[in-house]
Amino acid sequence: MADEHGIKIVLVEDDPDLQMFAKTLLSKCHDAQVFVTDNGVDAVKLVKEVKPALIVQDLWLKGSMNGWECIRQYRSFNTDVKIIITSFDMRTDGPNDIQLLVNHSITATIRKPYNPQTFRDKVNKVLSESNSYSEYTAYALDEGFVKVSPEAESIIHTIRGLLSVVRNRCENYWLDYSADPRLIGNSPEEITKKALISLKECSTEIDSIVAELDKIKFLE
Repeated sequence: MADEHGIKIVLVEDDPDLQMFAKTLLSKCHDAQVFVTDNGVDAVKLVKEVKPALIVQDLWLKGSMNGWECIRQYRSFNTDVKIIITSFDMRTDGPNDIQLLVNHSITATIRKPYNPQTFRDKVNKVLSESNSYSEYTAYALDEGFVKVSPEAESIIHTIRGLLSVVRNRCENYWLDYSADPRLIGNSPEEITKKALISLKECSTEIDSIVAELDKIKFLE
């Protein structure tokens, strides 16, 4: 959605210092024209008027309308605009966190305080990509959320199952040892031997996990 002023971005941020900081960073992305507001009511009006290519949305705003309510209203009249959430706290709605991101087609998240280069890189990446992310699944990471394809989603489920098998075997072994070391062995040699046998039983699952991870590396 570029014009003679470049790509249009709406920034919704109620912290004055962060607002100025983010606006400066955004203005350097794709020669962007940045429109700024600090509250949800004005944000909805601004998005309707400006029709931006991207919204950078603070999740927890002062006032009656938080970031999620803003996003719900944006999506009622604009299903295509890309949205990046910024927040110190990425928790949104307990067990429904991931579903909220998927339901509202959130393109990406950035955890505050953000590194300037990381912030610019993510914004540039989002602006450069053509997909709407609506067919992808969101996963929580330390720095926020990522989206994965349906193929990667299947691989992740396989890995979770394999890890569960390995974890259960290890937990059962150490639970036996904690309850009564004699269940494992009466000497260091016996304990070590039993531990090695337990690890060997996990080797097939570990090999399978490595194979599944290798598949993810090549998914584009």
